[in-house]
Amino acid sequence: MKQKYGIALLLCLLLASVGHSERRDDILSDVRQAAKRHVNSGSGKDSKYALDMWGKNSAGVTPQEILRAYDEEYSKDKEEQDRWNWIPKAGWPVAALLFIGLIFVDKLKQAVGKFFEFLGEKLFTFFAGIPWFYRLPLNRYRKRMIERYSQLKIPFRPERPLDLSAVFVPLKVSDAPQAEMIDAYVALQKNARLVVKGLPGSGKSILLRHIALTYVRPRVPHRFGLPILVELNRLNDPAITLRSELARELSTKGFPKPNRFLARELDRGHLLILLDGLDEVSAAQRPQVVKQIQDLLEEFPFVHLVVSCRTQVYGGELDISVDRTLEIQSFTDQQIRAFLRSWAADMRTHGKSVDQLMAALLERPAIMLLARNPLMLTIIAWLYTDTTVILPHSRSEFYRTATELLLYDWKRENNAFQLVPKQLVLRDLALYFQDKADQNQQDRRSMDVRTVLRRMGEVLPSLNMDPQATAKPLLDEIVQRSALLLAIDGGERYQFAHLTLQEYFAAAQLRSDPDGLIERFERDPDAWREPVKLWCGMDVDATKLIAAIYRIDPVTAFECLADAQKVDSGAAQTIIDSMKGALVSGDADSALVRAFGTVASSLSERGKTVFRWLTEQRTARCLEALSYTNTPQAASIFASLYESDPLVRPLMRRLGELAVPELSTLADRGNASAVNDLLAIGTPGAAVALTALLWHSSPELARRSGYALAALFRLPEVFAALREINVNHPAEASWVWEPFEAEKDTAIPIIAGRVVSLLATAHELPELPKATLDPRLVLPACAQAGSEIRLGQVPEDLRQLSIAELHRKLTGQAEKQPQQTTADQPSTEILERITKALFERLSPSKRVRFLFARLSLPIRSELVRGISSTRIPNREDWVNVFRPISYTASRDWHLWLAFALVQAAAIGDMIYLLGLRRPISVVNIAMSAELLVGLLLQLVSILFGGNDIYEFLRCFGIGPATVFTYPLTISDLRTNAKNRVAKLAWAVGIAILYASVVGWAPVWLWASFLLSRDWVRSPFAIVACVPLYAASVALWYRARTLERLARNPLSGLRRFLRIEEAEPDQPDPAGAVSSLEPTAAR
Repeated sequence: MKQKYGIALLLCLLLASVGHSERRDDILSDVRQAAKRHVNSGSGKDSKYALDMWGKNSAGVTPQEILRAYDEEYSKDKEEQDRWNWIPKAGWPVAALLFIGLIFVDKLKQAVGKFFEFLGEKLFTFFAGIPWFYRLPLNRYRKRMIERYSQLKIPFRPERPLDLSAVFVPLKVSDAPQAEMIDAYVALQKNARLVVKGLPGSGKSILLRHIALTYVRPRVPHRFGLPILVELNRLNDPAITLRSELARELSTKGFPKPNRFLARELDRGHLLILLDGLDEVSAAQRPQVVKQIQDLLEEFPFVHLVVSCRTQVYGGELDISVDRTLEIQSFTDQQIRAFLRSWAADMRTHGKSVDQLMAALLERPAIMLLARNPLMLTIIAWLYTDTTVILPHSRSEFYRTATELLLYDWKRENNAFQLVPKQLVLRDLALYFQDKADQNQQDRRSMDVRTVLRRMGEVLPSLNMDPQATAKPLLDEIVQRSALLLAIDGGERYQFAHLTLQEYFAAAQLRSDPDGLIERFERDPDAWREPVKLWCGMDVDATKLIAAIYRIDPVTAFECLADAQKVDSGAAQTIIDSMKGALVSGDADSALVRAFGTVASSLSERGKTVFRWLTEQRTARCLEALSYTNTPQAASIFASLYESDPLVRPLMRRLGELAVPELSTLADRGNASAVNDLLAIGTPGAAVALTALLWHSSPELARRSGYALAALFRLPEVFAALREINVNHPAEASWVWEPFEAEKDTAIPIIAGRVVSLLATAHELPELPKATLDPRLVLPACAQAGSEIRLGQVPEDLRQLSIAELHRKLTGQAEKQPQQTTADQPSTEILERITKALFERLSPSKRVRFLFARLSLPIRSELVRGISSTRIPNREDWVNVFRPISYTASRDWHLWLAFALVQAAAIGDMIYLLGLRRPISVVNIAMSAELLVGLLLQLVSILFGGNDIYEFLRCFGIGPATVFTYPLTISDLRTNAKNRVAKLAWAVGIAILYASVVGWAPVWLWASFLLSRDWVRSPFAIVACVPLYAASVALWYRARTLERLARNPLSGLRRFLRIEEAEPDQPDPAGAVSSLEPTAAR
């Protein structure tokens, strides 16, 4: 009983202590909560309240503990509350600051970005002046040059610029009217210093821009160095020198601190200086600019330079300083079509075509003459493509129509101003531009915005318009809507889109002031020659002006007769008679000859009279004038003289498409020269005429026609025309066009097959014109003649290199740093010599050499590489050129299965032969062991020795015959051993071979013979092993076939053969002029 009582008492005490502990914590928690409430309510600290509430308690919590708990909690919460009390006090100012920060956060980011950009630019500028870091500014300069000149911005369609590389047509130049025309890039390769002159809008500026764009690309091989393009009109300011302008061009395009680099590169001759527009320098300042150019060339004799100038302005000032002076020739019909190719897609969207435009031009001789000028052709293409205007028949009407359309009718819904104020403003500005060069010796191409607005302020009041309110909006509308006037230098200056447009508006401004025009012409004929001719084309009486001009410049006065709408017939006849005498005297220059052609092409009675007179005279100059008339009547006259007068041929070619019917008739009669001229004309009509001659009864004429058509086949417009014709002849060499299945239902396969058949003997023809042929026709011809190529040895380390890499390797420049100038790149002559040397290593026949020389340089390079690194191409390679086969014998199953079968058969032989020879001797065992080791060595040779898996097939043993081929395996393994495993295997194999030969050579040979004889007689060999060997041989043959197809030597040429890419070659920057033709073909 006592025991139970003790237990109960203990439990009571424990329970009491637990309850006491819980109440104590509750009291302290309540104290802390009270302190928190006092802080939150802001009533202040009240320790007395805590003592009053919990000072007397049964839990044993002392007053000191209560005060400590209260004070600690109150202090902690009060400190936390004070941290945030400043926010309500700050109020709206803080909110406003936060809002402003959110608004300007982007500005802040931009400011930080600009700071780092500024810092980076400072560092770039610092390092750019150090030669070791020239690579950095050069890369930026190249990038900005490409950005600047890669697109051709057309003023009247600014939203659709053209790709300069796509729209550029290789220009032809010559140094005499009757001289052979050559490509401008070829002339540049052959002459370090050139003057290129041409008529207004003939493409001088575009040519220089294209040269700059071409040679500024670092991977284009050439010998000129870095191109710098300078617009010479900036040198109208006497304070600007040529050297300073060269430095400014480098600086503005990303090359800071260029003076040191410029001086170094000038001294080395590693610059190609392109000076555009000598004619745009004022007459007063031009001698000083010429002197600067001459001084530069004298001080730096290795510098390459090209200067452009208008024909009428250039007076031979630089002839003593340059290698050659060339003149850009007018577009041929083929070049016109090539230029219009970039417009073809837009024409199709409007239901029009290039063919329709060409037909319209042929019906308008005066406009066709304009179309031979790139600038005028651009305007013609725009008028025809983007508007509904019918092309006019006269030059003056053409200018009037084009400018009025641009100023008002085009996008009329967006215009805020009428046509008249725009015309009057442009006329006033144009005349001011033209005049200021004479008066102030300043740039006549541009003026600052303040001067423009001031001039407009003098014009607008007479139109009842407020200059303050309308001048700037009117100016903006002219610039943005018509683009006849351009804003340059960030809108600080303005200039006309082209000098020709400025001259037209200046002439229009002087429409009622012929005396003023005469006075200006007398003062500066070069600047006012075009405005005078344009003025005569307006509906004014030009008699007085032409008479006055005749006294100053008779040829210009005669040219004015072609455009003049109204002129006294007596005065006109006097001028014509005078010019007739000059023409037949033999002293006439090219300007007078062209003038006669222009006048004779007019549909007026005066034009018809001059045309009849030219046909009656038939002197060399008169016939040349007829070639500028662009009329079918001239073609008929030339055809009648074609066979008797060789001088007629180039004149007939100048007529282009108009001469095709006559030339086709001459060629059908057997005239080979007519075929060459059809090739020179190169239009779709000429190609169709050549197609009809492919089956001519004369084999020589047919071959010549095939050669000519192969040259034209690559032109897209020619290819499209040939698709549409019908050919009623059986197909020849149908395999030629198998790679291009899309054309199988057209005449293309028949034509291509016939051309390839004719090319087989084209090298025998005399006096073939040089031409680049379509690789889609030349390569199958080469494949057909593959048996005539004897593959020579080309060093392995040269096989995979491109031509440019070959140049660097062979000339020891492989380690040159890329920041060195492009003058380290191979020149034309070096590229040609390397290609020729490599190709001659292949020992081609005369026919293959002839075909090879007719391919472009990149294709020749790739063909040489393909043949030298793989094998000679054949017909099957051409057929499968677009069916690539990926096959590697060492990674495919055919040869490995063949290897396994051979090994199984050999091991079976070994086991079987050991059973044949009883009792088993040491010789049997030794030979079996040697057979096994031989098989293992073959496997090691394939896996680790670098051997081709085909090697095992000439080393495998048929039965004990492995013993005989064992030395070959050892030899191959030693030759190709590339790691320790292979070398160790070779050492073991040679030791066994040495022991066998030294120890028991006679027994070894005799035993091998006996075992081989027994094996051949055994049914096991026939029933079991021979099928295995046969299967392995079949697998080997299949692998060889697949690998041969996979190693197609023409596979690298696929990118040149796509039909959609088969366009005429752009001008070769290396100026590739083939020197590989056989002597007989020259």
